[in-house]
Amino acid sequence: MGRPSKYNDEIQAKAEDYAMNFMAYGDPVPTVAGLADAIDVSRATMYNWGDEHPEFLDTLERIERRQHKFLVAGGLTNE
Repeated sequence: MGRPSKYNDEIQAKAEDYAMNFMAYGDPVPTVAGLADAIDVSRATMYNWGDEHPEFLDTLERIERRQHKFLVAGGLTNE
């Protein structure tokens, strides 16, 4: 059996904070890699958490949607 999960309410809150305030973490667009760095875990761990915790999966999907939106809009407006 593996190590106990570090996932808890504090991790979820920090993930939500990153999703909404990614620029405060030094990222021009929200990314899963940026979130992994902010909470100091691997991307694989985050995807595992997403499989186990629907609220974390929602946060990951929000980050990916926002990333897509920022990159597409920025490309279309040349910003």
